[in-house]
Amino acid sequence: MSKLKEVWNQAVKFSLGKGKLDAKERFSVKLDQLFDILTCKCQISSCERGGCDGCVIQAHMNCCCSRENRIPLKDLAYIKGQKEKVGSKGPHQMGAPDLQEHKRQVRTLERQGMENMAEERRRSREENAAAADKAARKDVKRFLADGDEDLELESGSEDEFVPEVELFPETEPEPAASTKVQKNDDDIPNIALASVRYGIGLRPTAAIATAALIDAGIITEDNTSKVIDKNKVKRAQEKLMRELGEEFEEKCREMGGISCILFDGRIDLTNVMMEAEGSDQSFPAKIKEEHYSVASEPGSNYLFHFTPEKATKEDSHAEQIAKVLLAWLKERGFDKTLSAIGGDSTNVNTGVKAGVMRKLELHLGRKLVWLVCNLHTGELPLRHLIVGLDGPTLSDSKLSGPIGKLLDSATDLDINPNFTRIFVGPPLIKLPDKVIQDLSTDQYYGYKMVCAVRDGVFPARLALLEIGPVNHSRWLTTANRLLRLWVSKHRLKGKKLKNLQLIVEFIIGVYYPCWFNVKVKHSWIEGPRHILFQLDCLKSQRKEVLELVMPTVRRSAWYAHSEAILQTLLCSEDQKERIEGVGRILAIRGEGDPDTQLGDSSVRTRRTPDINCDASSIGDLISWSEGVSEPPLTCLLSTSEVKNFIKTPMEVLNWPCHTQSIERVVKMVTEASATYFSQEKRDGGIRAQETSRRLMSKNESKQDLCHLTKFRSKSEDVSL
Repeated sequence: MSKLKEVWNQAVKFSLGKGKLDAKERFSVKLDQLFDILTCKCQISSCERGGCDGCVIQAHMNCCCSRENRIPLKDLAYIKGQKEKVGSKGPHQMGAPDLQEHKRQVRTLERQGMENMAEERRRSREENAAAADKAARKDVKRFLADGDEDLELESGSEDEFVPEVELFPETEPEPAASTKVQKNDDDIPNIALASVRYGIGLRPTAAIATAALIDAGIITEDNTSKVIDKNKVKRAQEKLMRELGEEFEEKCREMGGISCILFDGRIDLTNVMMEAEGSDQSFPAKIKEEHYSVASEPGSNYLFHFTPEKATKEDSHAEQIAKVLLAWLKERGFDKTLSAIGGDSTNVNTGVKAGVMRKLELHLGRKLVWLVCNLHTGELPLRHLIVGLDGPTLSDSKLSGPIGKLLDSATDLDINPNFTRIFVGPPLIKLPDKVIQDLSTDQYYGYKMVCAVRDGVFPARLALLEIGPVNHSRWLTTANRLLRLWVSKHRLKGKKLKNLQLIVEFIIGVYYPCWFNVKVKHSWIEGPRHILFQLDCLKSQRKEVLELVMPTVRRSAWYAHSEAILQTLLCSEDQKERIEGVGRILAIRGEGDPDTQLGDSSVRTRRTPDINCDASSIGDLISWSEGVSEPPLTCLLSTSEVKNFIKTPMEVLNWPCHTQSIERVVKMVTEASATYFSQEKRDGGIRAQETSRRLMSKNESKQDLCHLTKFRSKSEDVSL
């Protein structure tokens, strides 16, 4: 068992990218060899190597092990071959297995086994019938002897007569004619849609649907034509997915185009069918596979998902992703209508020279609007603050410092009714009802916790709410646990207590105010104003905190780029801001005919500029002396058309400044990967879920369920 644990730990280490490369290569070679469980580790040498002319044993070994642990001499050659073989074929194997003969013998053995079982059942029935017949005869004799008191029969008398009643005849009765179930030709798209949305299996779906029809009186003993079995449910699901896919492609051909796409990736545990070695048969298995999900905005509609090819010397990982996106867009003619692309701020996506967004721009030959997630960039300063004050991360869900080690058990600590109140920074923005309904449990908990810490009163019911686990890809739950730790009896003192207070002050004064400000004002036009708001919140923080977070804040100010600021100025309700925006665009364009002069839409190197931390308006966020360019949306407008925005604000599509919509799609792809075995079925399952959610966003009442009546055999709303 210790050997297995050691090998398993090595495999886990190498799968996480740890360890030296040469050690990993040696370990990979061992994977194709048999696992050695022999106690004896003495070296076995061949006759040629030992100087022997040849013998019956064909192998030799100088073994110093005890007698009970030694390998028998006659097995030395075989053991040596098994240790050295790589793959499934060893030196003592004449050739590859005869799979056809093997299958024939297996079928023969199975048939013989079934025949033997049938013979045993027949013999058992005969023995039971004979025993029952014998017992019945005794009962008849006893009944006749006791029932006629006047009849005296002497044993052996000629008048003695016992009738032989054939209670158990030798011949078996004819079987009753089986009831033939009539074929059900009805379409069941709604049943298929509901089963896909809620992830119900084929058999439970068939049983529930049939039971509902029985209760409704549609299925009776005399009329079973409406019975639904698992095969019908399966066919209905496949038909539904196929039709939704066809409708989606038809909609792509009919619509004018897609203006914005969001993308994100994740490594999922995926169902696949793998072929057995040396056989044409396949078996189900699970593998880790990278999936990139793509959605369109506005509308947060799922488009497709894909697995990018492995990076090569010629094509980087970002290049492979950009090529797939471009091919999908070109196939449907959307490459000409695409104006914006969005994702999180990872280097693969936003690299200045080799990011996915940059690569796609180069392929299209024009610049696009970059929509970098404001929520993701808002988490980065918190991460660097925790690492700087408490210590580095250990894994995907662990922190190394004394504060981080308490987070997993934060909810188990008793509440401290006298916790210190913290009210730095601006108060939280008021949430509209629509935003409140869209909040996850963790976001709702964070909002209530900030209010409790600022007020100094912790509601008792708040302690009953569950908190998500620590996860380094989602620092919101870490922030919640830090707030829960602050209002608890944590027993931290000295520097540890001070560090916890600095982190909580940042969460209360910067992290959560910026988070909910983005949730309420989620339009991409608000991006530069969110940067300005964040800088204003940071003024409430202490010097040691600013030294840790400001470098990250500067690097993450994607919406402080000149293109984003100018677009916000043009769309402003304030005429002074519009005048400023038009003036700066005219300065960038220079002299020219106002009726024919257009902007420069060629691909530029998009770098995040240095920001002015003391800015009081979005126009003062950056220096306009160099490295500025006008927004992609105004490049196709003449100078005269740009000047018109002085009178009326420029109208643009409502794209988001965060990527929570694509995160929901990524979650759907992850769930589909664990359910379906092909990309086509995963796509169909996700489209079915989207269709069902459009019809019925929540399932709380009969009124909600009535919306399902709008769905027929084909969906009428697969809009992009």
